[in-house]
Amino acid sequence: MVSRAECEFVVMRLWPYLDGVLSEEERERIVRHLEVCRDCHSHFDFANAFLDAVAAARPHLKVNDSLRSRVMGALTAEGFRAAGN
Repeated sequence: MVSRAECEFVVMRLWPYLDGVLSEEERERIVRHLEVCRDCHSHFDFANAFLDAVAAARPHLKVNDSLRSRVMGALTAEGFRAAGN
């Protein structure tokens, strides 16, 4: 039986987990929980399906490196960081 507190922790950390920005310890904790909790796994399935739909819906445009650099710079200045960094 899993605790409600653990479920709340996992659901709140699913997006950072999917973005790959969690520590290895947190990542392992979430994986272990998802292996035994069907309710939380349904949240995980939804998040994955959502990200897949967004990726499939985005237009395929030629990347303008100058614009990308300006946008990433503005986001970084506001405290955002790219996944994996």
